[in-house]
Amino acid sequence: MPFIAGGAELLATGLRRALAEAGHQVDTIALPFRQWPPEEVMRGMEAWAAQRLTQVDSGEVERLICLKFPAYYAPHPAKVAWLTHQFRPVDDLWHQSGFQQHPAAWALRWELVTRERQHLSECRHLFTVSRTVSTRLLVSCSLPSTPLLPPAPWEGSYWWAPAEPYIFIPSRLEGHKRQHLLIEALCHTRPSLLAVVTGEGGARERLVRLVDELGLQSRVRFLGHVPLREQLALYASCLAVGFAPLGEDYGFITAEAMLSAKPVVTCSDSGGPVELVIHDETGFVADPDPVAVGAALDRLAGAPELATQMGRAGLERYRHLAIGWPDVVSQLLS
Repeated sequence: MPFIAGGAELLATGLRRALAEAGHQVDTIALPFRQWPPEEVMRGMEAWAAQRLTQVDSGEVERLICLKFPAYYAPHPAKVAWLTHQFRPVDDLWHQSGFQQHPAAWALRWELVTRERQHLSECRHLFTVSRTVSTRLLVSCSLPSTPLLPPAPWEGSYWWAPAEPYIFIPSRLEGHKRQHLLIEALCHTRPSLLAVVTGEGGARERLVRLVDELGLQSRVRFLGHVPLREQLALYASCLAVGFAPLGEDYGFITAEAMLSAKPVVTCSDSGGPVELVIHDETGFVADPDPVAVGAALDRLAGAPELATQMGRAGLERYRHLAIGWPDVVSQLLS
C-alpha cells in the first residue's frame, strides 16, 4: 500500500537481505494495492493473477516467495507462501472493519472463499508468521500450514538501560491496534506512570481527543514517527512495552521488547504476542479491558525490580526460541 510501511514491509526487507547474504540473486516485486472500495480489492487480485513471473528478462525465476494478500495469486510452479495475513477486513476483522456495510463487500467475501483456497493450494509449501495466522488459514480455507517465526527487524541493535517510569507504546495508530485500551488503562494506575506513544495513522486524532477527555495530557506523549536510533532508545529505557492489538498476525514489537529485555503487557485476544509472552514470567497477558490492563501496568510500576526480572526472562525466551534468518531461508527454499 503506497506510503504505508509496517511489519510486512520490514519482513520483506529482512528476507531479501538474508537471501542475498546466503548467495542468492533476489528481488522484491510489489504492485500498488488499495483495500477500499471492494472493487479495488478485486482489481488488485486480478492484477496479481495476471502476472507471469516464471521468466523475466534476466532469466528464469526459480522460486517465488509470497508474503501477503494478494501476491500469492500470481501463478508459478515453485511458489511458496510465507503468509503474514490474508485480507483481514473480510476475514477475521469483518465485524470491525465496516466492510459489511458496502453491498459489493459481500460479493467480494464469497469470491474469496473459492479463490483463496485455489491460489494458496498452488503453493509447494504453506508457511505463516505465527500460529494465529495458521489457525485463521485453517478456518477460512481448511489448509494446514507451518508457523515460521520471523526475526526482529534490527537484531543486534537492541540494548537495555535502567527503567524510567513510562510505558512505551509503539505501533501504527489504527483502531485494531487498540492504543486506546492502554491509554484508558492509565486511569487505573498510579499517577507517576507515563506513556510514550510513537507512530502515525488514522486513529491519531481520536487518541488525542481521548487523552483530553480523560485529563491525561500530562501523562501521555505522542511523538509521531521517530528515527530508528530514538526508537531503540525508547525500548531500552522504558519500564515495559504496551502492545494490545486485536488479533495481531505476529507483532515485531513483542520480539523487539524481548530483545531489549523489557516485559510486555498484552491481551488475551491479541493473537501473535500471546504466543511469545509467558504470563507472569516475561510480562502479562490481561483481559482486554482497561481495568485489567491497568492492574498489570500498575503492578510493574510499583515493582521496577519485577519488570527487570521479567525483561531478562523475555530475552532468555527469545534466545531459547532460536529465531533466525538462516533457518527461515533454509525452510523457504527447501
